[in-house]
Amino acid sequence: MIMVTITNIKRKAKNALRILMFLLILGLVVPAFFGLVSTYITSADAKFKEEHPTGQPMRVEKSTQKAEKRDNSLLDSFVVKLRDFYEHNSD
Repeated sequence: MIMVTITNIKRKAKNALRILMFLLILGLVVPAFFGLVSTYITSADAKFKEEHPTGQPMRVEKSTQKAEKRDNSLLDSFVVKLRDFYEHNSD
């Protein structure tokens, strides 16, 4: 009876050791794999980075024509006043 218990303990110890070794290897391999994959992902992102223009960017000039005919509605008058405010304060 004692022999059966000892052999079961040895088999269980071997299985437990195998599981621990598997988890140890998995714990070492998976982070290394993700580190390797992340370098490829970041290098791919660098290829698609938005490029900024160098030198003088293209300028957009203000139009000098003002609207001759303005509507008297409340919303339109508010928009016109707001536009005039930003035109005068952008200098």
